[in-house]
Amino acid sequence: MTKTYAAMDIANYIIWFANNSLELSITNLQLQKFLYFSYVEYLIGCNDRLFSDSIEKWQYGPVVPSVYHAFKDYGFFSISKPKEEFDVTFIDGRLQLIEKKFDPNLINSEFRVSSSIQKIINKWIEEDPFKMVEFTHKEPMWKDYEDRILSGERGLEYGDDEIKSFYQKESRSGLPF
Repeated sequence: MTKTYAAMDIANYIIWFANNSLELSITNLQLQKFLYFSYVEYLIGCNDRLFSDSIEKWQYGPVVPSVYHAFKDYGFFSISKPKEEFDVTFIDGRLQLIEKKFDPNLINSEFRVSSSIQKIINKWIEEDPFKMVEFTHKEPMWKDYEDRILSGERGLEYGDDEIKSFYQKESRSGLPF
């Protein structure tokens, strides 16, 4: 079993990879779908969770709320760089904020993780983001909850078992990767 990451680590890696390796930038909508598809790819391919955060069923498909809120100020504009985080600590009795810069080697050091993510990005980067939304809206995990989602109900989470159940029945051509 590999390390389970925080979704923000995976999100920062996706942004870093798109910006640096592909010289492209992505929107928060694309980021959410890349997170979800990467999660599915890793769950099905490695039978393990890629990150520990929950994925919720929202109007535009799967969303990791913590990541969405971290990048929502970008709106539909491109995300220019990974989100830096801060540790709060006391040094000599004084509150200090210590900046933690994103290090892509956190993900690159695990080939199975980085290759799963890169595979998804490379497949979907040129697609219209709303094609990814359409794709997720056809899944029973979203479709079966459509009325509740569109009425504004929150907290509806994707479960690993429902993801596995659907995607293990699909042919390889029906998968998002």
